[in-house]
Amino acid sequence: SHRSGAHAGSATGTLRGVRLLTVGAASALTLAMAGCGSVSTAAKEPAAKAVQLKVSPAKFSQTKQVPGDEVTFSMTVTNTGSNPAPGVIVQLQGLEDETTYDPSDDTRVRTTPDDLPDDTKHAPWFVDTAPGGTPLSDSDLYTGGELAPGRSRTLRWQMNAVVPGTHTIKYQVWSGLTDNEAKATSGDGLTGSVTATIGKG
Repeated sequence: SHRSGAHAGSATGTLRGVRLLTVGAASALTLAMAGCGSVSTAAKEPAAKAVQLKVSPAKFSQTKQVPGDEVTFSMTVTNTGSNPAPGVIVQLQGLEDETTYDPSDDTRVRTTPDDLPDDTKHAPWFVDTAPGGTPLSDSDLYTGGELAPGRSRTLRWQMNAVVPGTHTIKYQVWSGLTDNEAKATSGDGLTGSVTATIGKG
């Protein structure tokens, strides 16, 4: 299946909850792999240094698209604090296949065989390339790498428009793969959303 995988204001709490759950699961998976399955409880996470980030509003290279268009989704992240960011993490929501059945929605019909259920509603965009190469643990998390104080980096996702309609990508940005590192991240523009319309061609 094509899985790739973030709204300011009232949505911040929801995104943060999803983020910490996902990061916690990833941490547990890492520990289990390191211990060849013998680790029954996660080790206590070390304290994290405060990291301050500023994220420019994410954007599409074009907000009006048609199926088959190759578009770029991008954002610039700046480390505005005095501590290095051990690893910029971006969560994107709105790029996942959905399995909610809707008989009136013909976009759920498969055009090629795959491993998804017949009632799957396909994602609006398919990600060709992304920061870090692929999502972390086949999830909606992407890594932007380490970022030293005062440095900026523009993160780009190359996508193909797929499903007609008006669609929104919600995003959240933080530093580090542990819950403590995520909680120690503060700054401006860490959550947001981008809406684009994919026409019928």
